[in-house]
Amino acid sequence: MLLAQRVEVKMKGKKLPDVLNRLHVAMPTLRDGAERTPFIPPGAKLRKNRPADGGSMDVETARGSEEAPNVALPKKKVERDIELEMGDDYFLDLKKHYQLENGEEKYDIIPEIFEGKNIADYIDPEILERLEELEREDEMREAVGVYDSEPEDEETVKTRKIATAIRRKRSLMRKQSWLKRSRNAPVMPRSKGPAVRLSRPRVRTSERMDVDGKEGERDDSAAPSVAGKKRKRSRSAVSVMARSQSQGRSSSRDLRERSGVRDSAMLEAAVKKQRLSQRPLGRLGKQGIWDRHVYTLKPKHLFSGKRGIGKTQRR
Repeated sequence: MLLAQRVEVKMKGKKLPDVLNRLHVAMPTLRDGAERTPFIPPGAKLRKNRPADGGSMDVETARGSEEAPNVALPKKKVERDIELEMGDDYFLDLKKHYQLENGEEKYDIIPEIFEGKNIADYIDPEILERLEELEREDEMREAVGVYDSEPEDEETVKTRKIATAIRRKRSLMRKQSWLKRSRNAPVMPRSKGPAVRLSRPRVRTSERMDVDGKEGERDDSAAPSVAGKKRKRSRSAVSVMARSQSQGRSSSRDLRERSGVRDSAMLEAAVKKQRLSQRPLGRLGKQGIWDRHVYTLKPKHLFSGKRGIGKTQRR
């Protein structure tokens, strides 16, 4: 209704003659008295009138009969219908639609060629049966004891222990040699112990005292050959006797790297950890704990002289 009103308004407008000059509406007229209806193919009519459950009449018979427009064609059976009917036993057959001259050749095995050889020639159809037979034979051998190892005697066990110790010693020697060659700075060997002060052997006070409690004669053979400067006694006799009876420090000390180590295995592990921790410093050439350097807080070339034109890096 709104559209008709708009058309009526436009027909009353002033621009209508200009538009009608460019438009031509053709109206068909009857040529004769024959009736010409739209053409619908018979197959389309059959598909249109086909019910959902399909029919049992043959298609060719239905098409040739006079009642073809009213005959319903059976529903086409698709692959999905076959799958629903078979359920888990369904198998998608892609070869049944092959169009070959000889229909029996549809399911022939196509040979797979790899490097000029047919793979089917190298497939044994009885391989699973042979594998089961080998497994049964192997179980029988294990039950009889064919694969049991012979017990080792004491001599063999002793030889194995000695060989293990030799291998361990050789490995340790290789590691120590490699560590010695990889050092870039000279290292003082551990065999060079600390300097020992030359002194005469200490004699107990009780041995130097006579039976009467007086100090006996001094043995000059034990005194050093170089005469030192004599000094006055500044401590009392009681303190001297107490000091002489105390136990002095032993001059035989273990190496620092062996202190706190239980056995050789623990020492080897400690040396390995130390070497691994020092490896990055040696590889990158960085400053280590041995590179001791006292830096000058105020270098003379930067803090002496007049400042001229330039940077403070130099004078």
